[in-house]
Amino acid sequence: MFGKFMVRLVKCDDLEAMTTFYRDKLGLTVTNDHSPEWIAFDDGIGGEFVLGKASPIGDATVTLAFTGSPDLTAARQALLDEEPTEIAGHDTGKSFWVQDPDGNYVGFAD
Repeated sequence: MFGKFMVRLVKCDDLEAMTTFYRDKLGLTVTNDHSPEWIAFDDGIGGEFVLGKASPIGDATVTLAFTGSPDLTAARQALLDEEPTEIAGHDTGKSFWVQDPDGNYVGFAD
C-alpha cells in the first residue's frame, strides 16, 4: 500500500559544492539533473539520493520518501492518525507527507 522506500532527500545550501562532493569525490552516478534546484543520484540499491536547494515540505533538512504507491488515497487513509498533508501534485505525479514521531518528514508518492 505504501510503495517502496526509495528516496532520500537532503536540503543543501550550496548545491554546486554538494554535487561536486557526491558526484566527483564519492563517485555517485547522476540520474537526473534537469533542474537548477535539485539533482538526483543512483543510490546503488535501486532508489535515489536527491540533493535540493529547498525541502519538499517544511524546513526539514532530511526527508524520506516511499514511491510507487498504487493507491495514495488508501495509504493516506491508513495514516490519518498521523495528520498527513493532503494529496497534492509534484514534478512527476502526486504525493502526501506525514511526520514521524521525531518530526522527520516522510513522503508517499505515486
